[in-house]
Amino acid sequence: MNFHDNSIIIDDLLNEEVTHIKFGNGVILSTENRIIRIQFHDLNQQKTFIYPDAFERFLKFQNPALDKKVKQELKIKNAQIALEMEKDRIEADRREKEWQASIERKKLENKAKKESANKKPKKK
Repeated sequence: MNFHDNSIIIDDLLNEEVTHIKFGNGVILSTENRIIRIQFHDLNQQKTFIYPDAFERFLKFQNPALDKKVKQELKIKNAQIALEMEKDRIEADRREKEWQASIERKKLENKAKKESANKKPKKK
């Protein structure tokens, strides 16, 4: 989960305090792949979230330095996603133009064949 050199290592998040907009304060109990499990104090319940996605809208680190880092990671991740989407759009436009050009070529070929057939002398 390294987006850049200053990225947060997900395994280093154990025991970090977080705040959820609905569930209140909690502590990160475990991390596996991109999944974090949080024990919320007021709920006396555990919930799982996808890291770092949940920090975009629902979660916030109580440690301001960590919160700033995760926001930077999200910004980079979102920029990477936007770049990939733009690349996909450009590729789709290229394929569409290629397809349209292919149709135009076929139309011209068919027109040329018809004109060629009309110029041939008819057999009696």
